[in-house]
Amino acid sequence: MAYEEARYDIVKSNEIYEIRKYSDRLAVQVVKKDQNNSFRKLFNYISGNNETNEEIKMTTPVTQMEKKGNMTMQFYLPSKFNKN
Repeated sequence: MAYEEARYDIVKSNEIYEIRKYSDRLAVQVVKKDQNNSFRKLFNYISGNNETNEEIKMTTPVTQMEKKGNMTMQFYLPSKFNKN
């Protein structure tokens, strides 16, 4: 199954890794002290547990980062979504 992937430019790459700069994109996110259930909450949201009960297709990448002791997990929304 192919997922929509956010556009990106490769900043640097070698045989081990690649650094990418992604274009601006809307995302849904969960910020918690731990990562327990973050994926499940986001998956439920894109499965229709949201204000409009709309199912949203999964995209890549899914990101996770730690900031000031909090874990943030983000699902990027498909390109058809905008701020409106």
